[in-house]
Amino acid sequence: MSTVVSTAPLAWEERLKRLEEKIARKNLWIVLSMLLNLVIVGAGLYLFGFRFWSRTIEAQNIVLKDPARRPVAFIGVGNNWGGVRRQTYTPGIEFFDENGRQTMLVADSAISLRYEDHRSTLGAIQGLQISSINADARVNNYLVSFHRANSDMLLLSTNDGLKMSVKTGQNSGGIRTQADKATVFALTPKGEIDLVAEPGGTHMDRNVHPQIDAPTTGMH
Repeated sequence: MSTVVSTAPLAWEERLKRLEEKIARKNLWIVLSMLLNLVIVGAGLYLFGFRFWSRTIEAQNIVLKDPARRPVAFIGVGNNWGGVRRQTYTPGIEFFDENGRQTMLVADSAISLRYEDHRSTLGAIQGLQISSINADARVNNYLVSFHRANSDMLLLSTNDGLKMSVKTGQNSGGIRTQADKATVFALTPKGEIDLVAEPGGTHMDRNVHPQIDAPTTGMH
């Protein structure tokens, strides 16, 4: 009489053993993958200037983009701000509209704002400039000027005094002051006249062209 031995329990044990080994290998790969990713991310952050112990991010340029991937802001260090190339690198911030047009610039101790055809610039050296298509106003350490259409006004500081001129169309007039002399002038297409006050007295000159300097601001 022969005896039949069932092999089913042995087969199940082998399958369970192989499954446990497979799961163990899979878990090992997961752990190794996580460690590798941590190493890669840490190396990338280190290369980009992130220091875990200093709470500091070091970078030369940062570009911010909207959901459409259009640049809307630029923060960085450069030598070409506002289209003017410089010899040294300085920090700055630029903002752009949806068409890529600059709307705001902060660089070199100056602030520039633009909205449609209007632009304003405030700088430690240049002073204040407000301009549009039809008008321009400037204020700095040397002058105050305004221009619109065919009208101009200028107040200019010189080494020996002040000059003020007003012009509309072909008519102009103004005042020039010096240490010991003052002149009031008027100019029209029909004639010219100067009224001069000096220590020796006051006199009037005719047909003399007033010498009024053209406005210069150094703002470009």
